[in-house]
Amino acid sequence: MFYNKNFVEAVCKVCGICPNPIPGFCTSLYKTNRPKFLHHIVYKICMLREVNPEIVEQIRTFEGFCALFCRSSACSIYKKGECESNLSKRVSCYEVFLRQLNTYPEIKETGRIFNVWSGIDPTLIGGHLKLLDTIQDLPKKKKKRVAKKIKRIMRSMYHGQSENSGEKNKTKKHKSISTLLFHNQDNDEWGKKLEEYLNEDYNRQQSKAGRATG
Repeated sequence: MFYNKNFVEAVCKVCGICPNPIPGFCTSLYKTNRPKFLHHIVYKICMLREVNPEIVEQIRTFEGFCALFCRSSACSIYKKGECESNLSKRVSCYEVFLRQLNTYPEIKETGRIFNVWSGIDPTLIGGHLKLLDTIQDLPKKKKKRVAKKIKRIMRSMYHGQSENSGEKNKTKKHKSISTLLFHNQDNDEWGKKLEEYLNEDYNRQQSKAGRATG
């Protein structure tokens, strides 16, 4: 499996969603678009844990899974025409995700999902959880701590390769992102802040190096 051992050591231990992960689902997302997976999935999970560790447990539910993964801004294998309108597609991905947790949805749970969500716009699934409503209120210090975790994962996993290596669905820099999880529509301020945090250590090191050689 793609980067299985390194992925578990570098990513799964930081994420912590799966107790004994066999990360087939997540490695497929990572392989397709590494920056998107780290910035829009792992980063959000780490921020959620800073808000309230108990909230992270909701990601294991179908509604929580959809709220985090099932949107074009987060999932690198998201197909707009298929994923937006097809409930069965989301259930199928959820089942693959559950295999990472060494579990399978019970027939009763699958029946509940279809009973509750059939005939309803799938893009609304999980919206009521409002997973990251309080994330913008986190102190800057905590946000920087999470950003450093992501940067450590990058250094560990990229092995000197370009951070965009394997990125097949690269998004345009100024493209509007629609998500119920992290920010209001057409507000990309959080992305700028994340990049600022990720680059802060590097810039500080470069400044020190410049003074030392000056």
